[in-house]
Amino acid sequence: MSFSKVILGSAQFMQGYGIANNPDNYSIEEMHKVLDYSSRIGIDTIDTAHAYGNTEKILGDYGVDSFKIITKIPKQEQKSKRSQVWIASKLEESLKNLQVESIHCLHLHNPKDILTSEGKKIVSQLKELKKNGLIQNIGFSLYNSDQLEELLSIMTPDIVQVPFNVFDRRMIENGTINNLYDQDISIHIRSIFLQGLLIMKPEDRPDYFKKWGALFKKWDMFNDHKSLNKVKNSFNFSMNIKNIQNVIIGVDDIEQLQALYQCYEARDLVLPLELSSNDENLLDPRKWQI
Repeated sequence: MSFSKVILGSAQFMQGYGIANNPDNYSIEEMHKVLDYSSRIGIDTIDTAHAYGNTEKILGDYGVDSFKIITKIPKQEQKSKRSQVWIASKLEESLKNLQVESIHCLHLHNPKDILTSEGKKIVSQLKELKKNGLIQNIGFSLYNSDQLEELLSIMTPDIVQVPFNVFDRRMIENGTINNLYDQDISIHIRSIFLQGLLIMKPEDRPDYFKKWGALFKKWDMFNDHKSLNKVKNSFNFSMNIKNIQNVIIGVDDIEQLQALYQCYEARDLVLPLELSSNDENLLDPRKWQI
């Protein structure tokens, strides 16, 4: 069984990512085990970002020539440099750290930059980088579908990365996924475990999430209160969504990746709509007050 639909996310390689992540799990040796096993089961793409600490350098030292690399240009906090200079410098850093000559996809972590006064220049630069072979695809990394129509009127990306999970089905319900698919834009979904929240034991959930207690109770009961069922249902639900090209997963250790590989089932999994929400205070980790 090939796992090629899966993209290995590397945010977990950075200590402190996700509320369920154990920062003690990841040694360099453990990362290498995860990467070795990924290659063996058919995972051929890694998703990383300039903002993930020294993750790009760790990947480069390991040697990722056999993988396709997706990375992200971080948001420019201070406009002391022109956006084009910022993008060029950050791409150069990523290529150097990863020790590769080309990036499979370069995401704008803040695509709304192309709606600014420098937008046309940014688009032109990205197309030039693609033409010159430094990047093979141009992508948008989004948190929601706000302003997507306006973004697409200015530029059609090759890939769009969006959050999606059992609780968060907004991109299907509002037609975003079908719309992107109809425009031949590849769709990658991330946050399929909602940073580990969907697979946590009730007693481990931070108090912040008590206001959605009824939803979590339904989810716990649906899975017979078993963590393994939560993992299996979260994963297979996301893996079998129509019109999705790739699913990004992050793992804490090789055992988690082995478990996902073993529990994968290529079949439609219908989950009740009552197991979903449109509340951004729950669905967007940037809004969590924990």
